[in-house]
Amino acid sequence: MLKKIYFTELDSTNEQLEKLAIEGATEGTVLITKLQTKGKGQGSNKWVSEPGGLYFSILLRPKKLLPLLSIMAGIVTVETFREVTELEFGIKWPNDIIFNNQKIAGILVESKFIGVTPEYSIVGCGLNINQNKFPEMDEYSATSLKILTEKDFDLDFVLDNFLKRFESYYCLYNSGNTTYIINKFRTYSYLNEQVVKIKLFADKITEGKIIGINDDGALLLLKSDQNIETLYSGPII
Repeated sequence: MLKKIYFTELDSTNEQLEKLAIEGATEGTVLITKLQTKGKGQGSNKWVSEPGGLYFSILLRPKKLLPLLSIMAGIVTVETFREVTELEFGIKWPNDIIFNNQKIAGILVESKFIGVTPEYSIVGCGLNINQNKFPEMDEYSATSLKILTEKDFDLDFVLDNFLKRFESYYCLYNSGNTTYIINKFRTYSYLNEQVVKIKLFADKITEGKIIGINDDGALLLLKSDQNIETLYSGPII
């Protein structure tokens, strides 16, 4: 059962929830804020978190930790957006939500381990809902549900839709029924069967055709020499 805690403003829902996790907060704790002053994105990136969006983090204490946890959150976001708008959003691996090449949501999963066992994971979500513009970003790189539909959305309704789906998928995840999650990703993959470049460590670039993900959620690239490269991280550029 998820426990929602609301704030008007936070620096970062992920950072504040991590403090609660260390203090022993129960699995299912959700921090929600109307505004983030230091929203976190992948790597050193920040997430623009102005009023009108949904910014929240979910505390999990999973039995195992795989990249599928991040992918699962992306699937939940796509299905939530599709239901409330009837538009066909897609996932840019591992968890950027895209419509017409514009980003509309992002997921950041941060975890702490005891040895190889996860102590907790925090799933941070930034969903662009009712924003009219994104002053700190290229106007062609980001969008919102309101911009796409010219409608205002009830943030609580969208959040409740998301969390209900998330609980259902998380039960599948913990039960080991990951095949369903993998197949869902293949359905929503934004760049499936396309040739892409991915940035690795030390500015190294790899290139290949996306042919899906493996059972762990790692991206599978078919190389020009017909070998398959398995990638667990790296932005698609």
